[in-house]
Amino acid sequence: GKEIIGFRSPNFSLMKANPEVLDLLLELGFKYDSSVFPYKKYYGKKMDLKPFWLQTPKQNKIFEVPLSVISIYGIRIPCCGGAFFRNYPFFFTKFCFYEILREKRAVNFYIHPHEFEEIGFENIDIKLNFLRKYFEKNGRKKAGNYLLNILKDYKFNSIENIYFSLN
Repeated sequence: GKEIIGFRSPNFSLMKANPEVLDLLLELGFKYDSSVFPYKKYYGKKMDLKPFWLQTPKQNKIFEVPLSVISIYGIRIPCCGGAFFRNYPFFFTKFCFYEILREKRAVNFYIHPHEFEEIGFENIDIKLNFLRKYFEKNGRKKAGNYLLNILKDYKFNSIENIYFSLN
């Protein structure tokens, strides 16, 4: 019963694969996108770390809320969600939250239900190299405790409430 105003593409694929979808999102009534992970180069430049208005291929603008990264010695490191949340040591996740908040940015934290499941990759018919298989499988047993500790230490809100409802 509530209007959906935000979009996040699977695997943050929107910008590289088909940026024309941004115009379609606007036509469908979306107010923001959160598909950019600003640790890689898109359109020949690194994206801003704070939310910004992104120009679409049809010269419209959509509000972009990039996922959280920190910068260490000029290198951007993705953090604060998904497999990064599961795989990083908990103290590093807390450090990432600290750094982002110190820079007066909101932490864009995301989590999927499957982050807490033990997946038997031996039964999945997908070709993954050893490193990718480890990254996808590791940390699922501890993710629940990590999340409970994060929820105790920080207040959370939705992107909609932070950028659209509290104006």
